[in-house]
Amino acid sequence: MPDLPTGTVTFLFTDIEGSTRLWEDAEQPMRTAMVRHDEIVDGIVQARNGVNVSPRGEGDSRFIVFPDATDAVTAAIDLQRGLQAETWDLPRPIKVRIALHTGIADMRGGDYYGGAVNRSARLRSLAYGGQTVISGSTFALVQDTLPAGLTPSAIWASTASKTSPGPSRSTRSTPKASSTNSPRLNPSMPSVTISPPSS
Repeated sequence: MPDLPTGTVTFLFTDIEGSTRLWEDAEQPMRTAMVRHDEIVDGIVQARNGVNVSPRGEGDSRFIVFPDATDAVTAAIDLQRGLQAETWDLPRPIKVRIALHTGIADMRGGDYYGGAVNRSARLRSLAYGGQTVISGSTFALVQDTLPAGLTPSAIWASTASKTSPGPSRSTRSTPKASSTNSPRLNPSMPSVTISPPSS
């Protein structure tokens, strides 16, 4: 495995939506599908200069890190497009939720820890299958280099938006939400959703 990057890095977390049910409904086809899933992910990560840290022990999730935020976002887009273009011999196609966050790498024993990792996992848990969520810190680094035709949408909990301005490229507001500092997501939103900055 390549050396893990240090300093300011961009974390990319993935997880397959509904993977437990897919394993229960079609175990053998899912085994075959996961081989292809891994080929797609590993090929894109390598092509975009990322490092696969570990499956992280959370089912079929991936924990990937990039020295460059633009490479990380481009890899996320490539992953979603590649997985969506694949024909899956399953009851339902594989849909992956992805989260990206840029922060200081806190390393111990060849692994990453700390607030940046925790925030990445939190963002991933809020996404829907087929959706990519980008933290405000990552968006600030890539907003001028997003691929043509990709329009981000800043999603804010209603109470948070009253006190904090969203990114200037916000294209959509949200319904009322109970959370005061979490992005509110909807599967009909654009594929890239920008979360509010951490408080």
